[in-house]
Amino acid sequence: MYLIISLKNGLLKIKYSWYYIIIFMKKNWMTYILAFVLVLVVVSLILGISLPLNESFRLVFGAVFVIFIPGFIWTWVIWSKDKIDNLERTTLSIVFSIAIVPLLVFILNKIGLLINTLDVIIEIFVICLIGIILLIFKNKKGISKKTIYEE
Repeated sequence: MYLIISLKNGLLKIKYSWYYIIIFMKKNWMTYILAFVLVLVVVSLILGISLPLNESFRLVFGAVFVIFIPGFIWTWVIWSKDKIDNLERTTLSIVFSIAIVPLLVFILNKIGLLINTLDVIIEIFVICLIGIILLIFKNKKGISKKTIYEE
């Protein structure tokens, strides 16, 4: 049994053992998101062997939500598309998320907000939402060629 995921000419092919799942899409961000989610589902199913299935999905998708997504959005806010490549953006996404999320949770705990699952999810969602709003504002203003620190 083996799993091959390839993206060629806008065609996402996932070959698992003897059958193909073929999705015809343009080569754009939606194709990459779909491939990313499929990989996460496969990892969750593999972890489901040793953990209960709902816990494995919660672990994998929660880790991506906490450790990757906030930093990824903020790297797009800080740097434009042509300033850094995908490897740097991925690495900085993980670093920013590891720096931003615990710092925000610590500050909000000092203010008096409790640390529980729902509050942390809301805090991360607000961080991402603020980043998306700033990114939309940045693109509407036409400053996408410059980075924030160059202005």
